[in-house]
Amino acid sequence: MKNLSILIIAMLFSFTANAQFTKPTSKLFVAAEGKLIATFSDSIKIAIGPQESGWYPCKTKIIVPKSAISADSILAVDVELLDANKEVIGKSNLETKVIYRQAEGRGFYKYYEVILSGYMKSYSIEYKSIPEKGLEDIINQKNLSTRQEQLEAFFKKMGFVNRDIDGYTAWAYLDKAASFDEGHYRTIVVFRGETSLFCIISKHDTMNLEKLKDSHSDSTGNYFLFQRAQDKTIEQMQNIAYSFIPL
Repeated sequence: MKNLSILIIAMLFSFTANAQFTKPTSKLFVAAEGKLIATFSDSIKIAIGPQESGWYPCKTKIIVPKSAISADSILAVDVELLDANKEVIGKSNLETKVIYRQAEGRGFYKYYEVILSGYMKSYSIEYKSIPEKGLEDIINQKNLSTRQEQLEAFFKKMGFVNRDIDGYTAWAYLDKAASFDEGHYRTIVVFRGETSLFCIISKHDTMNLEKLKDSHSDSTGNYFLFQRAQDKTIEQMQNIAYSFIPL
């Protein structure tokens, strides 16, 4: 039985990146059906917003030489896009305004770290690297005996961070690819104590969860609760969400 649970976990987490990520040869556009900003020759880490008719608004961080960005923050055309190891992962196809800062690390004095924003087709994104989709697979399975083990493996694989807040344990996925700091939360899994699944909070997505008892949506996110919610309970969950929103 133990060997079977290990096999199940391995199958669930066969992807290799600690983030939402794309399939190789993905493309970034200005808008849905818009002009092409960049093409990528390798899988990249991204942050995505809510899906819109088969398209995801997304952001990604790349490295470019300082000479590739003009004084008015425009990334030039035909610039090789690099990862944190200075490996080429793509090329720019359109002049585009970017947010940037000095790249950190030894040997990066002549480089900027850049946030690219645009849209990608939904088929360009690895489906199960979206936190809500991976969580649905684990939580909706019939066999609950290994669920906690699988959730912990998922949190580790995806780089969730955890905090103890007012008697709850909150595990949060932060959209670091969209920011130069820790980033806004995308998904939070809340346990009463350490192991009693209580609530999932998603900034953008709806979720198809069995045995759901209640739900709530507001400007802070979508709340999916595994027991009936009172006003005080919603307020507690909102406070947890606020604790993962940068000031």
